[in-house]
Amino acid sequence: MFTQERHERGVRLHTTAGRIEGSLRIAASLRTLDDLNLVSKRLVTMHSAHAEDSNWNFDPGSLSINKTSILFLQELGTPAVQTGVSFGRFTRSPVRLRVGEYDIQGFVHVPPGGVAMKRLDQDNHPFVSLTSVLVSGPEGEFTAPFLAVNRSHIIAAQEVEHPVEDETEMETTAALVD
Repeated sequence: MFTQERHERGVRLHTTAGRIEGSLRIAASLRTLDDLNLVSKRLVTMHSAHAEDSNWNFDPGSLSINKTSILFLQELGTPAVQTGVSFGRFTRSPVRLRVGEYDIQGFVHVPPGGVAMKRLDQDNHPFVSLTSVLVSGPEGEFTAPFLAVNRSHIIAAQEVEHPVEDETEMETTAALVD
């Protein structure tokens, strides 16, 4: 039986019940977003999981989390970029989202002529990628190059004015789009 090589990716899950940090074992050929969007899996298994909130009570080790409870996922360290795959030239549209208790500003990537709100409203994948993100929430503010946001937890969304970022960052985040 063929077994595909898997890589450990450090992540922090922001869920409806708190934050959990650990790692995901994802096929080397998949981006984190692709793994989350697999409809055949209802659970995400975190390895070396530990709670960042005191209201969680589970033993150290592996922990499976229902994907419907995930507000958004943040990759820790350098986001995994899939090489050798072209996603074409997407337009970056600045958006502001309200997800649970979090205000999230970042870029959703849309195909040429696409509309950010229509991209967010699609239901073919539960998670949408945002890049160059600023998150404000109960534990303060943080920035991230990439977030996978659960569409079902988006309470409100709007397109916003945002300073245009340089071409170098645009190329670096192009491989992170969904």
